[in-house]
Amino acid sequence: MRCISWILSASLLLQGCFYSIKLEPPLPTVDVPARAPLGLTIRYGTLAQDMDGEAEKPSQRDLHMGQQVFEIVQRDLGLFSVVGADAPAADLYWDERYHASVPTGAKVVAFLYGLTFGLTAFLLPLPFPYYVNFDWEADVRTQVEGQPAVVRTYRKRFETKLLSMTVWGPLVRRDQVGEHLGSYLGAAVREQVYADYDVYAGLVPVLRNGSPADVRRFLAEHPTRNAAAP
Repeated sequence: MRCISWILSASLLLQGCFYSIKLEPPLPTVDVPARAPLGLTIRYGTLAQDMDGEAEKPSQRDLHMGQQVFEIVQRDLGLFSVVGADAPAADLYWDERYHASVPTGAKVVAFLYGLTFGLTAFLLPLPFPYYVNFDWEADVRTQVEGQPAVVRTYRKRFETKLLSMTVWGPLVRRDQVGEHLGSYLGAAVREQVYADYDVYAGLVPVLRNGSPADVRRFLAEHPTRNAAAP
């Protein structure tokens, strides 16, 4: 009994640890000079996600991780002031969509892993690999008379490769994954967001002093490029 108790305790201690967290493809090293803050506020908006084409309702843990990733991205960009959900309103909102898919090879590995270790995989500290492909999209939008209006859209396709110390790793330590994901996406979209700097700068006086018709006109004159990060 002592042996079993020790094994379970070890599993609980290790369940949130990772041998490695990788996001691919590696990002090119591009020296993008920092730009001055724009004086616009931004709030985390909506989160949509699906796995292999099936929509999944985000849980509170998903929303918490989404907020974490958003705040890291905005910190790295340094252009907008983040406001919380309790703020009366924001100039801009950040809506995310994650389209996830598990490669066939990863499904085979998971099947063989379960076949080999059975229920012990859920109890013992056995290393477990996770491979998931993502098509990520983020809309930066504003509100015009209560209706959403997209200012810019950014996209990134990437793959996560996690080697967890137990099968529970990604579930109980999403903060670790969120830190890596936020830094990765922030670096991935930095060049594209900075390329739109003049658009955001031009939007400031329109939001501050213009009418809803002025905002619509500005957005029509500066349509989103649906930028795809390299």
